[in-house]
Parts: sequence; structure tokens; C-alpha cells
Amino acid sequence: MIVYGVFQPRRPIAEAVAELAPGARVDPVDPYIMVNLGVVADTPFGRETPDLWQASVGELHDLMRRASSGWHPALAGLVEHIDDSSIYPVAVRRLEPTDPWTATRVTLLGDAIHAMPPSFGAGANSALRDAAALTRALTTAVDGRAPLLSAIAEYEAEMRAEVFPVLRASADPRAYDMDFTPVDVPVPGRD
Repeated sequence: MIVYGVFQPRRPIAEAVAELAPGARVDPVDPYIMVNLGVVADTPFGRETPDLWQASVGELHDLMRRASSGWHPALAGLVEHIDDSSIYPVAVRRLEPTDPWTATRVTLLGDAIHAMPPSFGAGANSALRDAAALTRALTTAVDGRAPLLSAIAEYEAEMRAEVFPVLRASADPRAYDMDFTPVDVPVPGRD
């Protein structure tokens, strides 16, 4: 899987910084296209891929060329013209869903409890969902509608029910298949 990302600011960086954070120093960034090759280990392509951490930059670039071989010339051309000095391997890691635990005054949200690969683009959204749910839970405790530990336990149970299926599905090797629809991911409003 190759992902292309275009960075083209809506307005000059210096202008935006001057308005949003006067006095801040930000290096200028020219528009660019990011090209990312995702290799799934247990696939035919992944099995013939060298150890990315031991490979030279040239080997990594050749791997990207091989992955885009036969593609539309414009897409393959983007890979061909990558500046070798910008190529480096990155490991995508994730957490395994954990079993329920006894609620305490310390709780977790976002990547601290459910770091996931970017397969579904759900990591940041899940963290925001957690923040909103935890805010609601703490508000019930502050308003005296629930004891603090009960409110936290409720938040944690809801988080596990809502986010752990997404975590499991995002880690499924089929998540990179465009036709994969994880049946165990709950869809709000559909029961």
C-alpha cells in the first residue's frame, strides 16, 4: 500500500504564524508530497521484503519502486522522484486490548490505552471520543449524580465497548483491503 499526502498550505506559513502566534519562530515549509509505503508482513510482498531497519536508503527506494511498478505513470513517477535523503523506515505499533480492571482515580484515554495503526484513521477520533466521554463521566461525579469511582468505571466500560472493537479491527491484516468491513465494529444507532 502506498499513501500519497499533499501538503500545500492555504496561505503562506509566515502569514499564518504572524496572525495565530505573533512572535513565534517557525521554519518555512515549502509545499510537498509525502509518499509512504506500508508493508504488511504476512503478505506475498511483505515476505519478500528485506529487513527495513537493515536496508540501505537505496534498497528502500528500490522497494518503493517495485511496489509501484506498473502503476499509472504519474503515481510511479512520484515514487521515482523521491529525494533519497527523505527516506526512512517507521514501525507502526499498537496495543492489545486489555481485560477490564478495577477503577481507580487514575484512568487512561487515547493512545495510552488503545494505540492503534492508522488503518481506519480512527486513533485521534477515538481519543477525542474518550475525552468527551470522560468529561461527561467526571461531570456526573462533580454534580453528585454518581460517585467518582463509579463514574470512572462507567467511562472505562464504555470506552472498552466502543473503542476496543475498532482497535482489534484496525490491527487485523485485512484492514488494508479496501473491501474489508469489520463486522465487530459497532455502528452507533444500528442495533
